[in-house]
Amino acid sequence: MKTTIKTMLFLGSLFFLGNSYALGVSPIVIQSDATNEGVSGVITVTNAESTEQEAKLYSMPFTYNDKGFEALKSSPNDLSSYLVFSPKSVTLKPNESRQIRFNARFLPSTAAGEYRAMVFVEQAAAEKSAGSATSIIPRIGSAIYVRVGGVKAELAVQSTSYKDKKVLLAVTNAGKASARPRMEWTLEQAGKTVATNAAHKTAFDAITVIAEGKRTIELNDDALSKLAAGNYQLIGTLFWGEHDENTLKFDQPLVVGH
Repeated sequence: MKTTIKTMLFLGSLFFLGNSYALGVSPIVIQSDATNEGVSGVITVTNAESTEQEAKLYSMPFTYNDKGFEALKSSPNDLSSYLVFSPKSVTLKPNESRQIRFNARFLPSTAAGEYRAMVFVEQAAAEKSAGSATSIIPRIGSAIYVRVGGVKAELAVQSTSYKDKKVLLAVTNAGKASARPRMEWTLEQAGKTVATNAAHKTAFDAITVIAEGKRTIELNDDALSKLAAGNYQLIGTLFWGEHDENTLKFDQPLVVGH
């Protein structure tokens, strides 16, 4: 019996298959406010393989939770029914890039809120695993978020905790728009800095907090895995928006026990 597995690597990274890379997409995230004319944009698809590749596009609803990305079968926030791609598939020569245009149109009666979809670029031809009947279809995605009716994110830091030698920050979003905050933080004990990270400008530091959802963010620093038992204070700022124009300062106690 033939088995087909759709293997996913999300948010525009090049897909690794065997000893070579296949397709890539950019940008990795598109966020836009809908106008009376709707929204439009461009996704660039690149073939980094040494052979010709055929790629097709399609979209599906998604969300993010504490485990990360989750594909959904349906969602009231699904953008897919509003999206039109041109073209819907492309054939790419080695090292060739092509632009795919997309448009989304909304009715005046469309409810205010965020509409989102993961746009997948999938290799049309499946590659069989060596020595088996299993076919692997790689696909990568670009996330599109469209805000209708001027909705915004409303982030709040709920709590901090220490679990499995990891510092965790619980962030909620009461707004009807998702946010991808970056973070600058300092951990102190008795007024002295224990660890800090000021690299909030790096794009890959951004973590998606979905509209009307919550996310637990893990702080990355080797020093945090070696904390002695005691009381600490986590001080920092969340930044989000196209130019980090939105900020939220926080000052949270952290208790470490062994």
